[in-house]
Amino acid sequence: MLLTGSDDKIIKIVNVDSKKFVTSLTGHTNWVKSARFSPDARLICSGSDDNTVKFWDVGQRQTVHTFIDHSSNVNCVRFHPDGTCIASGSDDKKIKIWDIRSKRLIQHYDAHSASVNSISFHPNGNYMLSSGNDGLVKIWDLKLGQIIYTLHGHEGPAIGCNFSNCGDFFATGGADSIVMVWQSNINYMSEEFEKLNKSEISNLKSNKKTLIKDSKLNENNEKFKVSSNSKLTKKYKVSKNDNSNNELLLKSTQLKQDNDFKEESPFNKLPGELATTFEKMISQMDLISK
Repeated sequence: MLLTGSDDKIIKIVNVDSKKFVTSLTGHTNWVKSARFSPDARLICSGSDDNTVKFWDVGQRQTVHTFIDHSSNVNCVRFHPDGTCIASGSDDKKIKIWDIRSKRLIQHYDAHSASVNSISFHPNGNYMLSSGNDGLVKIWDLKLGQIIYTLHGHEGPAIGCNFSNCGDFFATGGADSIVMVWQSNINYMSEEFEKLNKSEISNLKSNKKTLIKDSKLNENNEKFKVSSNSKLTKKYKVSKNDNSNNELLLKSTQLKQDNDFKEESPFNKLPGELATTFEKMISQMDLISK
């Protein structure tokens, strides 16, 4: 079966063996840039300049769902190898992946600094290839949800990319009229990233234990910590039988140092210098008596 999309906004299916037209699918409102069969050929996904991605039921010849998350023309669409997800690349520089069972967006990548022209899944389903007008080719780890390689090979836009059926190689084509064939080394990358992930998990567990231990120490220290700015206070209660008949409650009277208490001196009524002299004499006499 041959699947085509056109600027007439129509998707068409042709039987290659019989060379006969089978059916057409209508629903897009602008140029259909990309269309793909699912692995079991029961579904079709399509992307259009109307900024939408659709997937269709071939048997019923109708749209199952329309995704409207892109903000610009959709240039490429692909089914995941297990048939449960659809990926798309757009002029909005983003790659999006939807789960067609829940009809929800599950991954979103700010992929390139210019339009995304082409995407391709590795046969094992764990990696994705993309090419863009920024001239870059990128390899994404879908389990980690991040980029793992950026390849600089083409001068000008990288127009197309595709993994081989075995996944050991991939090819890219550019506006520079050059086709490049690359060795993917996916199996080697998988082993290295698995080792790296195990190491990171081990480090995280170790750091978690240290943090828990430190937090317990800090918690214990906080129990015995006294602020240097805290002030000692003492509470007094005035008896109701006090002759003053005032029911007073002095809730928080600060204890003051002795030098803060100034009792009225009998010399205060004397001239300043004379009062000072008498106070000195009295203090000296106190020392002698002691």
